[in-house]
Amino acid sequence: MLPPLKEDGILLVGEPYWNSEPPAAAYESFGFGPDDFTSLAGTFDRFEAAGVEVLEMVLADQDSWDRYVASQWWTLSDWLRDNPDDPDVEGVRGFLERCRRSHVEYGRRHLGWGVFVLRRR
Repeated sequence: MLPPLKEDGILLVGEPYWNSEPPAAAYESFGFGPDDFTSLAGTFDRFEAAGVEVLEMVLADQDSWDRYVASQWWTLSDWLRDNPDDPDVEGVRGFLERCRRSHVEYGRRHLGWGVFVLRRR
């Protein structure tokens, strides 16, 4: 279902996609399943099925993808330092450790990220 959109309006959508099929252990590490995302071509198919066309795309290269996820690690690390008595500290620490590991073990190789400019067909 598309959000309300002016006649000539555009949507900006950020979407992960599989660069290659990861091993089964990766899904548990990522916290999502094989059908949550698809290949880049499959992502285009999903957009088409939703009634939109892709006007433009910007795909993350390896360096920008690493910087994007690493900036999240830094933010979480700062939060942990600034909030040592928060009841969610252990959960956030575990999440951060899982995110780091899943990215270096699986994400860099198997998961891509794109930002897509879309318009109704």
